[in-house]
Amino acid sequence: MMVLSGAMFPFDKLNRKIGSVDKVPVIAELMPTRWTYEALMVTQFKDNKYNRFSESQYGKTVYEYKKDQSVANYYLIRLIPSLNSALEKTDSLLKNSATRGEKFVMSPEREKPEYAGKLQLITHELKDMTLRFPSLQPFIYISDLTPEKYNSGVYENLNKYLDFVESNFNRIENKVTSEWDEFYLRNRNEIRRLENKHSNLKLQEIVTKFYERDKNKILEYRNSYVQNYDPIYLDPQKNGFLAFRTHFFAPSKYVFGIMTDTFTFNILLVLFGTLILYIILFFDLLSRFVHFIENLRLRK
Repeated sequence: MMVLSGAMFPFDKLNRKIGSVDKVPVIAELMPTRWTYEALMVTQFKDNKYNRFSESQYGKTVYEYKKDQSVANYYLIRLIPSLNSALEKTDSLLKNSATRGEKFVMSPEREKPEYAGKLQLITHELKDMTLRFPSLQPFIYISDLTPEKYNSGVYENLNKYLDFVESNFNRIENKVTSEWDEFYLRNRNEIRRLENKHSNLKLQEIVTKFYERDKNKILEYRNSYVQNYDPIYLDPQKNGFLAFRTHFFAPSKYVFGIMTDTFTFNILLVLFGTLILYIILFFDLLSRFVHFIENLRLRK
């Protein structure tokens, strides 16, 4: 966001007390420029003639092909290796607490969060993965991912499941890449023409966080992993009837349980806010509220 000096910096670099990794900080949500800037950036990237190009009215667009590639890349290259690493770290923390193959004997000392390893994080991510991909077979032993129930059997089952998930996303990535290659070869000249005419490289760098350091592309935050690149290709999850807060540069947002285009939602929100402020000024509601508070004090 814009600061007084005109500098720009990502929200995930803010202090965690006022900032957030997975959503735009509340303090920034109150700024009209946050909504208009995001709306313009998202629509300029997502809705230009290059990214909207398709072979037919109902065919996939360039943007949708790139989006599918980004999703497959995140799960295959970022999330699955991170879950494997979390599992190994958990296993190394707990395997000395009891003989392998037996349940771990819990003690007050061992109930500390560090002894639970990253079991809560793994559980959250497995559930989230199942919600995003209903066709993916869930991990049937997910209730065993606790320090009390964890043993070598749970470790081996989870290892096999992560291998299974990896092979699934590997097939998805190969399928998506193959479809894109075929689409590109059939329309190479037109795609190149539109890209040269309508694509903006600087805009693409901003909305995909192209220069984000590799180690920061996936962040651990509150027992979950947060994708910290390609925000323009990452649809938010439905979190509630009125929940609309998302990460910055999200391509869409949920409001009243309905997925809405970011440009439409943001501009309508700014217009609604403007209308509310106009009503407050027209009826002098702020002054009346101040007088009401002063009268309460005088009565006391």
